[in-house]
Amino acid sequence: MKKILSKKLGLVLALLLAGSGVFALDLQLRVLPYMGMPLGLPLSLSPGFTAAVDVAPITVRGSDSIYFTAQGSFDFLRGNGISNLFLFDLGLGAGYEFKIVDRFSISGEATLGIWNIPQSSSNSFSSGRGFSVGARVSANAHVLPFMSAGAFVGFNYLGSNEPFMSDLKFGAFVRINLTKAISSKSEITSTDLEVSPLFPVFYSHYYDNSFGSITFVNTAGNKITDVEVSIFIEEFMSNRSVIKKIDSLQNGEEFTVELTAFLNENILNTIMQHQTNATVTVSYKNLGLRTEHTETIPLTTLSRNNMSWEDDARAATFVSGKDSSAFRFARFVQLVMMNHLNSSESVNIQYARGIFAALKTYGINYVIDPSSAFTDNVGSANIDFLQFPYQTLLYHGGDCDDLTILNCSLLEALGIETALITVPGHIYMAFDSGYTVSEVGRIGDGNYIVHGNKVWIPVEITMCQDTFQMAKNMGMIEWNKSGANAAIIPVHEAWEKYKPVSIPDSDVNFELPESTRVIGNLR
Repeated sequence: MKKILSKKLGLVLALLLAGSGVFALDLQLRVLPYMGMPLGLPLSLSPGFTAAVDVAPITVRGSDSIYFTAQGSFDFLRGNGISNLFLFDLGLGAGYEFKIVDRFSISGEATLGIWNIPQSSSNSFSSGRGFSVGARVSANAHVLPFMSAGAFVGFNYLGSNEPFMSDLKFGAFVRINLTKAISSKSEITSTDLEVSPLFPVFYSHYYDNSFGSITFVNTAGNKITDVEVSIFIEEFMSNRSVIKKIDSLQNGEEFTVELTAFLNENILNTIMQHQTNATVTVSYKNLGLRTEHTETIPLTTLSRNNMSWEDDARAATFVSGKDSSAFRFARFVQLVMMNHLNSSESVNIQYARGIFAALKTYGINYVIDPSSAFTDNVGSANIDFLQFPYQTLLYHGGDCDDLTILNCSLLEALGIETALITVPGHIYMAFDSGYTVSEVGRIGDGNYIVHGNKVWIPVEITMCQDTFQMAKNMGMIEWNKSGANAAIIPVHEAWEKYKPVSIPDSDVNFELPESTRVIGNLR
């Protein structure tokens, strides 16, 4: 009978542990030393020991748990004239743990099993066996996320054909949660991940502007504290940077992190789209133990020439007077114009005319790129391809946004402020005339825009093989024709949000135009 009952208990335990996927169900081990007080027999206070295996597959109220237990007990019974009397008890049961606060809970359980006292020649007791019924109430202190300790009081009833014995048990216990101690499963889970492609030209913009977001949930079963979220992109970052801190999070509470990063200039070497990974780490304290959860987020890094037009001011990031090729070209124009400046109009207008003439002489052309046109992408998240100033010089041409970037960069290299002008389906540029608002009468042709206490001269840069005067006339016509749909964006204002970038390899070889021919095109 004993062997049959033992096999049945073993089979039930094996099915419980193996069939239920034990490592997903909080497998716990308990060690419970105690003192037993036998009732109904001439026995004195006796020591004992229980070992239990618990599985907790059900969570209630977010932090309470229903658990099932398999346990074995050994009692060393003693009394007057009684020694070497051992009692073995095997049982299965269930319990409920009620969490009062994060570090304290109480639990109650009941068990049903079999007991056995082997034959002993040194005692008057004969061997015996039967069924057992037990109950236990425990007070639990949660020391670490995977370990708790406490005290308990219990009652056992041992029966056979007739009631054999009852006893009270008082003791302590230590419990280890093997799932939490061994498993790599995190107490933080992530949801709602959203990421956008990385534009290399906006690498500094990402310091305090997000390229995505991710939501985390605290599933620890208790409050966590000192939460710190950091990000690291190995390819483009030197060190991990902290992007969010939270003092504490209750069980089940969620929080959203905006993804920002301190990217370095290495990202500007990206000339083709490719995949990279961001590592987001959530560090926190759970019951005093510092723990980390890591998420690997796939990112698409676009070419350094890519941009989208959700905000037209973004184009200003391509404008740079420090572009090596643009700087060299602008200084050439400055030298050419040095002996041809006069007092009849502002220096700014004369230098702008000189740059226009030099580009015309150099052979700059307006070329529409059908796969990357401003008119097709304006106001959208579509990915466009924009040229840096050195590329437009190297290729001797570009579309309207490319020519706008080049002209603005050349003027900025000479210290003349510029602006982007957008009209429906088109972008061109303007420059600071050098006149105050009270001096606008000195601009005889009326081609000017007053904006932000500056007087701007619009130039239709796609007319790069015509005259400077014709380009100014057309720039003003387009501005007036578009009315309320036209917008002017000073480059220096746009730079406050979208910092200018300079490409490391922008110093390319190209042949400067002849000075005499440039002077000949000054009209």
